[in-house]
Amino acid sequence: MRRSVVQVAVLRGVLTLAVLTLDEASSPSTSVRAENHLPTEFLYTLPTSRSGPGTFWNAYSLDVGPDGTVYVVDASNHRVQMFASDGEYLGQWGELGREEGRFGSLVGLRALRGGTVLVADSATGPADDMRIQRFDGRGRFVGYGSPWEFGAQSPDGMSWYTLSFYDGTVSRYDARGRLLTTWGKVGTGPGEFREPSGLVVAADGSVIVADSLNHRLQQFTADGRFMRTWGKSGRGSGEFRGYLWLALAGPGELLVLDRDDRSYAETRLQRFTVAGEFLAEVPIPNLGGAPIINDMATAADGSIYLMWQWPGWVVHLEPDGTLRNRWGEMEGPSHATASGISSTPGGDILVESRGEVLVLGRLGELKSTVAYARILGLDSEAAVTEPVAAPGAAGSVWVIGGERHYRSLKDSTLSLDVARIGSDGEVRARWPLGPYDEPGQLAQDPTLTDSHDGGVIVVDRERRRIHRLDSEGRLALEWSLPEAVPSFAEYLRVDVALDGSTYLLQFWKDPRAASAPPPPRVTR
Repeated sequence: MRRSVVQVAVLRGVLTLAVLTLDEASSPSTSVRAENHLPTEFLYTLPTSRSGPGTFWNAYSLDVGPDGTVYVVDASNHRVQMFASDGEYLGQWGELGREEGRFGSLVGLRALRGGTVLVADSATGPADDMRIQRFDGRGRFVGYGSPWEFGAQSPDGMSWYTLSFYDGTVSRYDARGRLLTTWGKVGTGPGEFREPSGLVVAADGSVIVADSLNHRLQQFTADGRFMRTWGKSGRGSGEFRGYLWLALAGPGELLVLDRDDRSYAETRLQRFTVAGEFLAEVPIPNLGGAPIINDMATAADGSIYLMWQWPGWVVHLEPDGTLRNRWGEMEGPSHATASGISSTPGGDILVESRGEVLVLGRLGELKSTVAYARILGLDSEAAVTEPVAAPGAAGSVWVIGGERHYRSLKDSTLSLDVARIGSDGEVRARWPLGPYDEPGQLAQDPTLTDSHDGGVIVVDRERRRIHRLDSEGRLALEWSLPEAVPSFAEYLRVDVALDGSTYLLQFWKDPRAASAPPPPRVTR
């Protein structure tokens, strides 16, 4: 199976990651420029560790088959995984590709009543060249489907309904895919929609549409005649604030998942009759952190499945919201997201990856792992930041890392620490770096290097400051970035020479200019 990888290479004595190639070491007074023709010697391949059975990487869609099998779209692993209702792993299928049974950019999945599973994918993105593949319940490819089959089916199996998110329209097809009728448009009146996010077909054949930005549900007859609407903006019973997911829950009942991206902690699950009568709010269990829930499905016994994209769980609830079980993790760091590389005086290679720093020998052999997320006791249910590492004295490693707790897409808190970790993996020193409004403390996107006197130099790019910390973590010196470094610099690395001179590597593209960016340069 093809997997995401990061490759470490040596270019005439200069280290690089994957496709990045740098010219030979230059003096501080010369420019550093990109090259694409230097000979390379690939040393080591780092596979993702989120590819094991029962682990997920960007799992955002799920459905339940008629036999109770739970199917999960594991998008960044380009596969579908199968589970029993108790979380037992049953198998998987798919890998990256455009051939039969393989997937590009996975879009979603539907488990049909007869046991067929439809999987939608595209070449590069949800709007590009989308196709539908048909599989049996065990993942064997049986043919291609049509986009209308990815919609909601009527109880008699004779009609299918699809929804256009952007155009605000509902289309009805017969069982052979012939278009019968279309209704709706963008707007706020009856039969009009603003970013409709889902629909279901009730047992009586009526169609219920989640009209998310109008904070309501609308109900229509099978041929599109308006029946009723309910809901308004708010936090009360029968009110909505965010994007809505719908699922039928037994005879005559409807579940509505309301995820407000302004505050994930206020995600709600409400139960209604299909005629719009509010019945109850179903509690979502507190499993730590604010839930980022991306999909919902129900089983024949009335139980509820929620897809928590972060931290990568399938959460199985009783009909009343009691937790039945959960499974899956975004297990360990993914080296496919490795973010930096440096070398030690002894010739070892430091590769910065989510949650850890790998120490490789000159020939690519793994010598040790600095699992800073575990060593520093970071919250596994928060968004662990990419670490920034630099070699220190006597085989030690300097690491800046931390965690971001999201309350919403635009509201989060960030905490950072700098630590010196010995060659035995033990923490030698550790200091917090925040909040950024105090001297010697940081905002975000820092970088660092050893100061050769037992301390560390840290650059706070956002606040445009350089901090020198002594061996006890005390602020010894602080100064502002030189004017040569623009406020919109996209990348900044720092190094200190043995004579104490500090060098900054920088590149940027001026967002005010249409011309190509200048080459990277070194500032002393």
